[in-house]
Amino acid sequence: MLWIHRAMLFNPRYGRLGWVAMPYFILFEALAPVVEVLGYVLLPVFYLLGLLNTEFAALFFLLALGYGVLLSQLAVGMETLLLKRYPRLRDRVVLLFFSLLEGLGYRQVLALERAVATFQVWRKRGVWGEMRRKGLEST
Repeated sequence: MLWIHRAMLFNPRYGRLGWVAMPYFILFEALAPVVEVLGYVLLPVFYLLGLLNTEFAALFFLLALGYGVLLSQLAVGMETLLLKRYPRLRDRVVLLFFSLLEGLGYRQVLALERAVATFQVWRKRGVWGEMRRKGLEST
């Protein structure tokens, strides 16, 4: 969709949408999975070449994981306070486990899928094609 609306990018006619929203979306939403996967690929390469400060990398990894868990737990806490959706402690502990699991696997798989999809869009592959409505069929 970005390619279709590329005329909006830095176009004064579209105001803040063209000057702020579109560049933000391209830099931080469209290219983020590509940069993330590139980081996952280059991490072992830099380690093998001796260019990686392992202490800093481990601390940065723990900081990033902790930040993700913190954001997830803040969302759960707000949900608990405002909507009383998770009243039991057991529910919140399970959600804590899943927020840890998200940062240790699910996020990486999702980033890989998004990066592959980004390249497929650039190569004009992965198009859904024409959808035909069938309606409800009685069984």
